[in-house]
Amino acid sequence: MKITASAVLRQDKVNAHNEAPVCIRITADRKTTYKTLFRIPITDWDAKSKEVRKTATNAGVLNLKLKTALAEYTKTAYMCDVENADAGITAIRDKIHQSCSLDLFQYAETYVQRLAEVGKFAHHAKVSSTMERFQKFTGRTTFPVNALTEKTLKDYEYHLATVRKNKPNTIAANMKIIGKLVNDLYKEYRLDNTLNPFTYYKKRYVPVERVFLDETEVAAIENLKIRPTNYLYDIRNIFLFEIYTGLRISDILTLKWKNFDGKRLHKTIKKTKKTIHLPLQNKAIELIEIRKRCVLRRFEINPEDYIFPYLEYDYEQVPAKTIFTAISTTTARINKALKRIREKAQIEKSFSTHTGRHTFSAIFLLKCNGNYYALKEFLGHGDMKTTQTYAHMLDKSKDDIIEQLNTPTSHEVRC
Repeated sequence: MKITASAVLRQDKVNAHNEAPVCIRITADRKTTYKTLFRIPITDWDAKSKEVRKTATNAGVLNLKLKTALAEYTKTAYMCDVENADAGITAIRDKIHQSCSLDLFQYAETYVQRLAEVGKFAHHAKVSSTMERFQKFTGRTTFPVNALTEKTLKDYEYHLATVRKNKPNTIAANMKIIGKLVNDLYKEYRLDNTLNPFTYYKKRYVPVERVFLDETEVAAIENLKIRPTNYLYDIRNIFLFEIYTGLRISDILTLKWKNFDGKRLHKTIKKTKKTIHLPLQNKAIELIEIRKRCVLRRFEINPEDYIFPYLEYDYEQVPAKTIFTAISTTTARINKALKRIREKAQIEKSFSTHTGRHTFSAIFLLKCNGNYYALKEFLGHGDMKTTQTYAHMLDKSKDDIIEQLNTPTSHEVRC
């Protein structure tokens, strides 16, 4: 049987980001199979030398992986032919798939590619960075899953704690991702689970309470004297809007004028894809009106414009990965500015944009007698279990509740 193998860029598989898969193409008796290695921008491919251009990002690492895979798959194809002269392209494909799928790093890369294809870019970034760190620690380009031992896991834990100075929960999060991939691989290929080191491994999480601001701290931020021309003015208002609505920062940044009818927001949540019709409290409406007056000084209101115009791109017109990157970058800038607001308001707690959502939940539970079902709808959670993770906030507010009950002028707010 005549067998040939070569590296190719499949330009017939270009995605929305103008990236194409680099594959090993194996032909046997005029029949062909492909094994995808990774994706690159089509401009990064050198068709003449059949490798990644030396000027491309991580070219050295990618080309080493390419050459290693080409040699490995060529050998696998020939060995398959030697073992069975009647073996065709299907047998070769199955053999290659089995050999590479049992490699942890290859399996992880395939999983990461699937995450990108379905638009789960936050998880994609988390898994990618986790596996890059682990691969760097091992110093290997391939890692057969049966080579993973309890000692490897303990050594890596020690490395994360001592070299990278990671905290226990960060270490646990890293190990959770690696563990999921290993467990999935064992399950998918029906491997002997008694050899799986994660069968006996226990992640060591340290309970961490969600940070939220009390009403006094929120008032301190509300009462800050900031000029409208100061960049902190809009940052403060975005953060307050999150406290008043409970929306995630990604949904606030992608909020358009067409989503606001004067009293409610009508929007599809980016994370859950669930459409909400959210009634707004007066303070939230007031912040939108402030933005409207600011816009009307120079322009007419365009329903397709953002209420808080921080993003350069229209999220409905560009690839999901582009808007994910833009939101991440903008959120980082906002969090940096919130440190200045914290200093000005003389608040001891450290907080970020997501603290606004936690604060909304804490105040809501306090004023609405622990109504988790109503809170679930406001937060747009798909599962009550997620909402119930806010229970400790109500516990921390018990002293405040007793103080209100002891105040003759206090009154209950029912939801």
